[in-house]
Amino acid sequence: LSNAASLGALLGYPLLIGPNIGLSGQLTLWTVGFALLAIVLGGAATVAWRASRARLDLAIASSDDPQRDLADEAVVPIGWARRARWLLLAAVPAGLLAAVTNFIAVDLIAAPLLWIVPLALYLASFIVAFSARGRRLVPWAVRLAPAVITLLWVPIGSAGGWPLIPLVLLEWGGLALIATALHGRLAMDRPPSRQLTEFYLVQSIGGVTGGAFVAIVAPSIFPGVWEYPILLAGAMAALALTSPGRPAATSTPAMASTPDRRTGRRLNFGPIVGGALGRVGPYLLVSAVLIAFLVADQSIALGVALRWFGFGALILFFGAQPRFLAVATALALAIATVVIPVPALVRDRSFFGVTAVIRSPEAKITVLMNGTTVHGTQSTDTQFSRRPTTYYARSGPLGDVFAWVDEARPTASIAIVGLGAGTIAAYEQPGQSMTFFEIDPLVVRVASDPRYFTYLSGAPSPPTIVLGDARLSLRGVPAGSFDVLVLDAF
Repeated sequence: LSNAASLGALLGYPLLIGPNIGLSGQLTLWTVGFALLAIVLGGAATVAWRASRARLDLAIASSDDPQRDLADEAVVPIGWARRARWLLLAAVPAGLLAAVTNFIAVDLIAAPLLWIVPLALYLASFIVAFSARGRRLVPWAVRLAPAVITLLWVPIGSAGGWPLIPLVLLEWGGLALIATALHGRLAMDRPPSRQLTEFYLVQSIGGVTGGAFVAIVAPSIFPGVWEYPILLAGAMAALALTSPGRPAATSTPAMASTPDRRTGRRLNFGPIVGGALGRVGPYLLVSAVLIAFLVADQSIALGVALRWFGFGALILFFGAQPRFLAVATALALAIATVVIPVPALVRDRSFFGVTAVIRSPEAKITVLMNGTTVHGTQSTDTQFSRRPTTYYARSGPLGDVFAWVDEARPTASIAIVGLGAGTIAAYEQPGQSMTFFEIDPLVVRVASDPRYFTYLSGAPSPPTIVLGDARLSLRGVPAGSFDVLVLDAF
């Protein structure tokens, strides 16, 4: 019920409250609601305290040794290993919620309120796992979880080359299934009612830990987006560590009956490949759909994706043992995340994501990447280094705008929101001035370094860079200060 209320509030705010009630009205309503909540909690605590005292008085009145009766009601103490399992099962889905949201918002789509869907799925997984009817779906989620986790790590190294809608649906569906499986395991391990307070406290600490790992720890210690693959490996490990430990399903007759001619005994591959169809079947079905989209989209990621799809299918086929699946997944993700990525001149991370500078001597080009999104390129050939590239090309709409500016406003003052590699500075003419507004200090450092990009240093008049949120910075600019305002923020 509590998570259903949270889900209702989450969906109700952008659809009903936000559009119909002003911010001051919302503040008033929230304040009143919070005061009522405090009163209700205080009343509940008072009633519970009085009830506990009444039970104790009754025990004293009906027994010569009330402590003995209380001891009879005692439950088995909770060990640290069990608490650690609760913590892991709560932390991994919360971390994945943040990681999937970041992956979609930073690398795929910059759209308002896009975070609502992952959070709604996360809350729905609690409703399913902790309700009598909903928990019937948990075994199915647990069975599908290995295939889903494997599908999620296939596009990690090539997200920029994938069709948008299938990839977003894969991320959302994967989060929903993994969260349901892990929260289902968590719900099944609930202690008796007298120990539920500790259970929910540990669960809450796990949620905070998972979110803090993605939001605070990972940007501080990792040079890339490593937290997402780490959490996927953690999800597989959580399933392995909480597995009931049942023997693997019986293998197929052909494989089970293979004789060992040296000993005369039959080899039993059941512990290795048992239940392979249940793991590989759903994986291959979804893979075929994704490959069809890649082919239709003529994606450059097709060749790499096919190899990773095959590798994932192989791991799942031999993954009858949950611990093998966890170890193999961790190794595969380590290869995809640390070993295979293209070497970069710069790869660093800020609060706003991972910025990398990649140079291709063969193509004579330097590329600025934010995550898997290209944010500017420049030719390393000095003959073409002042030529704007990608969507800034003179043959495009920005070229039309600056052609008019050069004719109508030869001494124009130009403001640009979003720096990137500083490509727009290639349009600056003598007598004009440019001011860039950029929120990411790492991008400013890279774009201003002539070892990587020379759009800024090669401009007739070095552009001014204002660091900060442009929505706030522009408020302090007097009206009429600029002749042209270009909005190019991602």
